[in-house]
This record gives sequence, C-alpha cells and structure tokens, in this order.
Amino acid sequence: MTALLFPGQGAQEKGMGTDLFAAFPEETRTADEILGYSIAALCRDDPDGSLRRTQFTQPALYIVGALSYLRWRRDTGRDPAWLAGHSLGELAALFAGGAYDFATGLTLVARRGALMADCGEGSMAAVIGLDEDRVRGVLRDAGLDRLDLANINTPSQIVLAGLPADLAAAETAFTAAGARAYIPLNVSGAFHSRAMEGAGPAFANLLASLEIGDPVVPVLANVTGRPHEPGAVAANLAAQLVSPVRWSESIRWIWGQGEEDFAEMQPGQVLTGLVTKIRAEGEPLADAPYRKPEPVMAVVAPPDEPPTMPEPKHEPVSEPAPRLRAAPTRAKPNGAAGADFDLGQAAFRARFGVAEAIVVGGMGYGVGGSALVEKLARAGFLAFLGADGLPEAEVRAEIGTLRDRLGSAAFGVNVRGGAGRDAAVEARLDLLMTLGVDCVQIGGFYQVERALVRYRLAGVARGSDGAVVAPNRILAKVTRPETAEAFLSPPPPDLVADLLKDGRIDSEAAALAPQLTMADAVVALADCAGDTDGASLLALLPVVRDMRDRLAPHVAVGAGGGIGTAEAASVAFLMGADFVEVGSIMQCTVEAGLSNLAKDILAEMGVQDTELAPSEHWFDWGGKARVLKRGSLFAARANKLYDLYRFYESWDAIPAALRKRIEDGYFQAGYAEILNGLRAQGIVPNGATPKQELMHVFRHYLAEGRRFALVGEAPRRADFQLSASPALGAFNARVRGTALADWRNRHADALATDLVRETKQGMLRAAARATGG
Repeated sequence: MTALLFPGQGAQEKGMGTDLFAAFPEETRTADEILGYSIAALCRDDPDGSLRRTQFTQPALYIVGALSYLRWRRDTGRDPAWLAGHSLGELAALFAGGAYDFATGLTLVARRGALMADCGEGSMAAVIGLDEDRVRGVLRDAGLDRLDLANINTPSQIVLAGLPADLAAAETAFTAAGARAYIPLNVSGAFHSRAMEGAGPAFANLLASLEIGDPVVPVLANVTGRPHEPGAVAANLAAQLVSPVRWSESIRWIWGQGEEDFAEMQPGQVLTGLVTKIRAEGEPLADAPYRKPEPVMAVVAPPDEPPTMPEPKHEPVSEPAPRLRAAPTRAKPNGAAGADFDLGQAAFRARFGVAEAIVVGGMGYGVGGSALVEKLARAGFLAFLGADGLPEAEVRAEIGTLRDRLGSAAFGVNVRGGAGRDAAVEARLDLLMTLGVDCVQIGGFYQVERALVRYRLAGVARGSDGAVVAPNRILAKVTRPETAEAFLSPPPPDLVADLLKDGRIDSEAAALAPQLTMADAVVALADCAGDTDGASLLALLPVVRDMRDRLAPHVAVGAGGGIGTAEAASVAFLMGADFVEVGSIMQCTVEAGLSNLAKDILAEMGVQDTELAPSEHWFDWGGKARVLKRGSLFAARANKLYDLYRFYESWDAIPAALRKRIEDGYFQAGYAEILNGLRAQGIVPNGATPKQELMHVFRHYLAEGRRFALVGEAPRRADFQLSASPALGAFNARVRGTALADWRNRHADALATDLVRETKQGMLRAAARATGG
C-alpha cells in the first residue's frame, strides 16, 4: 500500500510539469480554457516571475499535482491507500480521491488563489525547535494574542501568521524560550490565519455552487489530521482558509494505520523531507481520537476560556524565502535524522534574506549583470552583481535597474581587493554606501582594510534585545586560514581608532566594534575559475569550520570553487557547509553578460580543458588565474609573457625576433603604440621604470583577451581570456544529450533550482544508504 502526498505553495519551480502536459493533452486543454492562458507556457517560462504569485502558483501546483497522480496511477495500475496534501495540495488530493473532477477542482483552486491574494497585509514566521504546546505557551505568556498558529509541519517546526510588526516583536520571546531558529518568511500574506477571513464568504459560496462529493479513497483533512468524514469536504475546505494545517498529525495518523510507503507527487521533495523528520521525532497515532475542525479556536486561550479568534496555516517552512535573521544555529545535513529538510543553515538564509543556501558569486566586468542577478533573486537565491571592472556610471545604472525591478528582494554587489587597490576599494565602497547597498561579497583581500571596517561599522547600533546589529553585511571569500581568521575576528582596533580619529565613524560605532565580526559569512574558496590560490576544498573547509567554531560560532561558513553538479554540492553540505557558492556554471546561461561566441565555446568544454595563466590583477606578484585552454592560445601566450617579464628588465632587452613575433601575433600592434596609449590613460605613471612599463603592457594583453571574449570579437578568438573551472566541464558532461547541452536553454534560475532539488535528493539517498534504508 502507498500513501500519496501532494505539495503546497512554495514547491513551485520553473520547468515543473513539462513532462506531463504532452502526456495529458485533454486535461491541459481544459486547464488553458479555464485559466485563459497556457499552463504549459507558465510552468515552462515563468514570465515575469509569475509562478511566485499566489493567483498563478495555486492553479499551476494543482494541475501538476493532478497530472502527476494520473501518470502514477497509469504507470502502476494501483489505487493509493491514503491521500494527503499540504494546504493547496489537499485540493489536488481530493481530485485524486474522486471528490470532484479535474475541471471542478481547478475552478475551485483558481478562485481560492485569487481570493487569498486579495486579503491584504500580513506575513509569516517559522519557529524551529519548539513543539506546539510550547509555542502556544510562549504566545500566551508574551501577550502575543494577535498571532495565529499557521502550520504544524513537524513536532518541532511550527509556522506563525499575523502582521509583520507582531511577528518581528515575537522573535525575542521565542529565542529566549530556546527556539533553535526564528525565521521570518518572505510571503505575500498571512495565509490560513484570521487575515483570510475576508475570503471566507465568497469561497463558501463557490463551494456551495460546485458538485463536491465524498472521496472514494481516504483523504486526510488539513484541519483535522484525519480523513474527511462523509459530507464534510466543503466545510473542511472553507475552514482550511483560517485553520492550521495539521501536517505532522496527518502523517502520524497514516503511519499509525501501518502505512510505511509514502510517495510525493510532483513537484519537489519537500513533503518527503518533512515525513522523514516527523518519523524521526514523533510516534504513530494508531488510536488517537478524531479531531473536529476548530476554525474559531483561540490561539493562546486556555481550554476553560471561550474562543476568540481563528487559527491559521501556511505552506511548509522549507518552501518560502526567509528574511532578516534567525537564531545562530547550524543545521545538520539534510536527510539526517532530526534534520530540517532545508539545505544549509537557516540563520544564513534568514540573515541574507533568501530562500535557498545556494549563492551565486559576483562574476566581474558585468558577466554577472543585472539580468542574471534579477533572475536568481526572483527565484529566492542570493546573487551578487559583478560590478568589479565596471565604471561608476554603469554600476549606478545596474543597481538602479535591480532596485526598480526587484523592490525589496535580496541581492548584493561584489568588491575585489588586490595589491595597490586601496583607493579603488574605498571609492567603490563609498559609492555602495551612498546607493544604500547593504550586502557585499569581497574577494582578493588577504587582510582587513580600513575601507572594509568603515563599511562594516556604518550604522552599527545596539538592538532592542541588546544585541549589536550591523546593517551592512559582508560575505568574504577566503583561500587561506589566516585570512579566514581575520574575517572571523572583530575589526582591527588600530583601524577602528584611525577611523574614529579621522571622523569617519562615531564613538558608538567604535565602542561596539569589538562585539562584531568583520564578516557575517565566509566562503572557503577552493580552486576556481579566474583568480585562484589553488586550494583544496577537502582540506580548507574543515580548517575554516573549526576556526569558526572556536572564534565566532554565529558566522556561516560556505564552500565554493569547483562546484557545478549536485554531487559536488552534496559533498560540501555533508562536510558541514552552511551554504554553497557556484559561479562557473552561471556564465554559460542566457542571462550572463558574455558574448554568444564565448558561451558557444564554454558549452563545449570538458573537465580537462582548463589551465593556469598569469592573473591580470596579480601579475607582478605571480598570481594565477584558471582559464579555458581549449580552442584558445591565451594561456600559452600569457604564460610566455610572464616568463619574459621574469627574465628581462625591459622590452628592448628581449631578442628582436621574439619582440616582432609578439607584436605581430600576440598584440597585433606595436609595443610603443600600446605603451603610449596606456600613458595617455594614466595607467602607466610618469617615471615608471622599463620593467614596470613591461608589466603594464603585458597586463594590457591579458585585459584585451578578457574584452575580446566579453564582446565576442571573432577575429581575436585565439586570444580569448575565458575564466573557466572544471565545474563547468562536469556540468556540460552531465547535460550532454539533453536540451541543456545548448546554453540557449540554460536559465540561471532553473539551473540553481535544479541544483537545489537534485542535491536534496542526493543527500536523502546518501542518508538512506548510511542508515541501511
């Protein structure tokens, strides 16, 4: 026997159901007629991020869930023993159970989504680590009687709903009560709470007008945690708008009937993770009494007091995007007993205001431009604008575009350090503070610099709970333990004193500085595309994690470098990474700001097709960059130039025949012509030595190679400088023979979403193998 589970809002993802619409053309045509638009196009293309809007999300999930069930039944030839759906998923379960036909269910769902979307202001927050009774007790003791319980997802995962101000005020109470995390959720309303009462009359009238019967296969009602009683479906669905989803109780009841086999319908595996957690924390409810619906029970009133308000509900905690901050705890690997089915650390996701613990690093010179960042931010991922190398006017324009299109959605901007870049870094951080950018990713810094300290301390204050709060967040990429230690420590006292003396910070900021770390998160960065120290993730990540545990337990530690597949991401999470950073695979997407010709080349590369070349930014220091060698002479030529720089003190000292070969073949211009141009631009300073002039001209060749690739200058294809990692080669190998082999079918949000889903599935399989399951 099998219990089938149907996910609710938050499980939606671009590309869902694409294998189902062609298989069930009649139902798909019916859906298009009822909705007035193409459901296949909505799910395939997600125009303007519509899949995240309630009025589109709910019909799409119902249709995909229903068609997924039809295919399951066709393929197995069996009927399920039990059916259960989380929130919206219950309506798909009722279709599967025979309570109404496909068209009736879709009509009901479409109207429900529109009514809920119109119910006004509200939000939600997840309490992790406290059971239902304890959550009710905290609400009662703290006088938080305007908040409703919205979800009982697992024995220790409860969602609240209410006004944003009330939810924010509750954080201190729950943290003090011992909650492992308190996570504000990025949702558009207080779903399934008293805030939904306005939708009640119209929804009840619709229910009364439709032909709704009793299911022939038992369907668990969200509001009772037990099967719908005869004649009760319409009443239970009406009550569900303002009642908590008793998901934990539903699963425990099915489990108590002897059911061991749970299968989740498309899309996603969120409910599978919740079932794993429920069975790890709870017990089966074999003989529990039947619970009547209680849509008007008071949330915090003791049993002997009269009811005063309805109880609410919401979708699984792992689905919506958390905001603000959570209690500083580190999540266990997903799929492990007792672990939440979310990748990485809840506190990281909350601190940076995103739904997923997958970060897309800033790819400079506009490769990671506003189009890429917008696509990822709309899907709930933290992405950094690749502002490195862009002029101020372009940075202003890109940030303005993102602000206009994303509103309050989270994104950041990258800032690159490097030898002799102190003034440039200070100017860039000043600009970002002027523009109100409160999240940066920094790389190329081997020590804490004055400008970083000023950015970190800007606006620092003590919150109402006594904790020191720094509005400006820093995510630091580190390749060495000593660098990690610097960013896991408070701002250097000498730099703080210097800033205070110069009036760049005030005395309050200086006094609070010792209670802060320089970074909110650090990425242990292994060998990667572009500038690299060649570190090993297997060696570096444990060292940085141990250092974090000793110096600053609240700081998140991520893993980056060489991660392009779910297997690689799974390894990083299983090693204890709180989040994972990817980059290389994203430069070969539709949204990346790279020429089509360059993308064509990158889409063909294999894991063996990279090589180290001199770094444009660290040339005179001997720094290296990982670049593509396949189809390009850039690496060989750049390495030759660096060897010449090491052995010769001036251009004239290089043998004449070799100078001519370089001018004709490499530069395709005269050395003196290039040098004069660099002088005119102020790049080569007055009084530069012949050795320094040599360095600047050779670096110019590296910069030109980058520019040729960015703009797709085909005649100079042999000199393309393309940052590349074996991670992209691994991804290319994985998708060979599929539609994604063509980069024109690769969209950044879909790649990131697929990576999350496949990583979760892989970690569940790993956990099952580890436990003999």
